[in-house]
Amino acid sequence: MLFRHLLTDIELESPPNVTYLHNAISYEATTIITAYNNNIESNFYLYVINWIKAVVDYSNLINDINNNNNTTGEEKSNQRKTLNRELNHILLVIKFGYPRITQFDNIIYPAFIALLATNVPEPGLYSYNHVQDNLQDYFKLMFAMGRVIEQYNNNLAEGLKRIKINNIFPQKTTLIPSFYRWDTTLVNNVLTQSHSRGVWSLDISKFQDAIWGDSFKLNNKLFHCTDKHGACPTQFAYQILTDGVSARILQVYKDVHKPAKVLEMNRIAQDCYIDEISPQRLAALKLKKLCGMDPGNIIYFYLFYKYVNM
Repeated sequence: MLFRHLLTDIELESPPNVTYLHNAISYEATTIITAYNNNIESNFYLYVINWIKAVVDYSNLINDINNNNNTTGEEKSNQRKTLNRELNHILLVIKFGYPRITQFDNIIYPAFIALLATNVPEPGLYSYNHVQDNLQDYFKLMFAMGRVIEQYNNNLAEGLKRIKINNIFPQKTTLIPSFYRWDTTLVNNVLTQSHSRGVWSLDISKFQDAIWGDSFKLNNKLFHCTDKHGACPTQFAYQILTDGVSARILQVYKDVHKPAKVLEMNRIAQDCYIDEISPQRLAALKLKKLCGMDPGNIIYFYLFYKYVNM
């Protein structure tokens, strides 16, 4: 749908108020950071194993095994398996701190520690869990390992298999989004007329319909999706994605906003603290082992468990 066709006949300020465009930028910043973190998490130890192969001269070792005329095919296969097991053990030493027992361990592990010292802010804290919790601290280390792998590939003789280098950066389509998210706050501060903006900003959630209705044609059928039976199982989520020309209207199922159905008991219709619930109702909830989450405030959750004294 064209973005302009969804708008009412509003007169935008000239120049338009762009003070609060940081709301949209913050969404994209979060998306970019998440893309980087996911990429590092997926590829970090792939870089480690490929770096290990470059340090031990894996391609030439495999080539020597394959070209040894004094061994049978079965012996060559066993030698390759033994070599790969030793390299995988080095990865376990680096990743989880396994004991160093193979011929390569005392060579590769110190080299990895030296690489950590020059490319990680706090190399002394290195562990598998530290990598998972501080992914961006290990971004530079991936570059350093990549340079070693690239140099090794460049020095290999013609015909030998190169070691794969995984992409350090996320895909361009992930890193540079084509659509930007507009929420109620952004619409109020950019599109709403100045005489209404101040009043509505006092309680954004209360005036959501008024804010969006002032700038968008909420009676457009695209804001009210229907299924094949003519029912409307979804409702407008008060967010759109747009590149300035086209727009995607985000919908949410109506059931998401309804309290969970609790069988054999009356459901709690209002927010309350656990100490405000009667002992009988709390006992019933514990027996049901109910776990739920408020979809409007995803950082809040409640958990009832039979063996936990909440």
